[in-house]
Amino acid sequence: MKVEICAGAKCTLYGANSILDGLYDLQENLHSYPSVPEDAVLEIEAIPCRDYCKKGEHHIQPPIVFVDGDLVEEAKRSQVLEMVLNHLQNHSAE
Repeated sequence: MKVEICAGAKCTLYGANSILDGLYDLQENLHSYPSVPEDAVLEIEAIPCRDYCKKGEHHIQPPIVFVDGDLVEEAKRSQVLEMVLNHLQNHSAE
């Protein structure tokens, strides 16, 4: 699975680095979770700002994270880690 975290200034100010740190810790210890399949893979990418928080009528609130393509706005570290673990526990690597 792939997780993308906006690394723009506004998202960083609102906690993107904390989310990245948590994801890197999870990635390092991924297979210590008994319910995560051995073939599970976690890909983490810090993406450049794409101005999602500035586009359209409905501004998306930072920090912005994509968990397997699903947008998470106002993302919290615990929320993202829980989403990733739940996804990995329910799906093996593709």
